[in-house]
Amino acid sequence: MFANVQQILQSYGPIGVEVLKQAIAQVEASGKTAQSIKYEVESTEKKDRLLLIGRAYFELIEKGIRPSNKNPSPDMIEMLTGYAKARGMDKPESAAWGIAKTILKEGDKTYRSGGRLVYSPELIKFVDEVKDVIVQEFKRGYLLE
Repeated sequence: MFANVQQILQSYGPIGVEVLKQAIAQVEASGKTAQSIKYEVESTEKKDRLLLIGRAYFELIEKGIRPSNKNPSPDMIEMLTGYAKARGMDKPESAAWGIAKTILKEGDKTYRSGGRLVYSPELIKFVDEVKDVIVQEFKRGYLLE
C-alpha cells in the first residue's frame, strides 16, 4: 500500500488509544483496563492495519458478564478484588467472592440490562475519521500520478 497509509495509521494509533481510555473512564473502577490499551500497526504487501488492543475483559464493559455454572476463576476474583478496593468496600476479597457468586448466578448488572454503549460510538467515529483520511490520501496519490 502507500507508504503514507502506514504513517497515517501510526499517527492515529495514540489517538485511538486515548479515545478508548476516555470512553471507558466513565465506567471503569480500577483503571487497569484503560492502562492495558495499546496500539499496533501491522503491514504486509497487501494491507495495513491499525489494531487497538486491550485486556481480555475489554468487551465485557459493554456486553456484561453472563451467568455461568462455573466456579469463580482466580482472574475473576483478582479483578473483582480490585473493583472492591477501588469502591472502598470493607474486606475486598470477601466482597469479591460475594460479587462473583452473584454474577455467576444471575449475570452482572450490565448483562441483565441488555448491555450498554460505552466505547462503540466513539470507536465508530474514530474509524470513520481514519478511513476518510486514508481515502483522501489515496485520491491524492492517484491525482498526482
